[in-house]
Amino acid sequence: MYIYMDFCREFTCRMCGTCCRNNWLVTVSEKAYQRNAAFFSYNGGQDEFHKAFALCDRQGDPGEYAYIRKKPNGECWFLEGDSLCRLHKTAGHDHLDSVCQLFPRYPMNTTRGVEITLTFSCPAVVDMASRDKTLRVIRSETPPFFIGGQEWVTAVFPEQQPVHNPLRYYFEMENHFIDIMQQRGLPIDDRLAMIQKTALAMDAAGGKETLGQDINDMVRRNYDFLDRYDTAVASTDLTSDILLENFFVNFIFKKPFYILGLTAAVRLLDRFRRELAPSRYRDLKSVRAAIMAIEFQYSHARQSLLAALQANR
Repeated sequence: MYIYMDFCREFTCRMCGTCCRNNWLVTVSEKAYQRNAAFFSYNGGQDEFHKAFALCDRQGDPGEYAYIRKKPNGECWFLEGDSLCRLHKTAGHDHLDSVCQLFPRYPMNTTRGVEITLTFSCPAVVDMASRDKTLRVIRSETPPFFIGGQEWVTAVFPEQQPVHNPLRYYFEMENHFIDIMQQRGLPIDDRLAMIQKTALAMDAAGGKETLGQDINDMVRRNYDFLDRYDTAVASTDLTSDILLENFFVNFIFKKPFYILGLTAAVRLLDRFRRELAPSRYRDLKSVRAAIMAIEFQYSHARQSLLAALQANR
């Protein structure tokens, strides 16, 4: 089963080169590093290989064995003037490491199946999300686009959590948080506050024998409250709050509450809310830029972002 945000079906790479000009480190696995070493050696490019690839100072996860160096202007070593990748041209798509093959696709391995969405640090993705209608979760036997091998951004298997850990109920939480986020009868700040309050209450209920019942009661009370508001509020124009809604819905679908834990995800959500606040009162262009900057932090500089959150607790 494939579960994905509906706008995934519309995505095609515009070959704008934005992702190759961003200030983020493109890391490669040891397997990809050795594959490139063999390719450049076979084509007489040993000197360029050692200029283009550098070993990481310390090894992180398996995909962080080495990285691709930047040009003096900050572009990827292999980016050409037509915004196309020279390594892609000469060696083919399958030769690229998973980061370059997948971006901005965001595939996740979960109990429910392969879950897929897109990353808002890509301008084409933000354009697709700039719509007045709500994002929808699609369930299908076929993926919205080719995924390739077993390259997952994360794995989410709630049933593996301890019996009294709230994350055992993660998928029910996620569905509920998305429902709250898409309740346009409430101001967007109230929706975010409701999600944060509920997540913290669920975290506090952890360890209790009555955990499942407590979570169910919280969800029921929230829906009783939401039912007081008109869920059919019509929108005819894209507004900054609708774009922010679509961003936060997509962010929730990327499983931060499971990956980081409920309390840490609440702190992150609050940080994003505060960083986005100034742009809401300017224009949509400002909101788009702010969203892309925030997504960049989470998707490409997550460790430094989380370290800053920890330091500011």
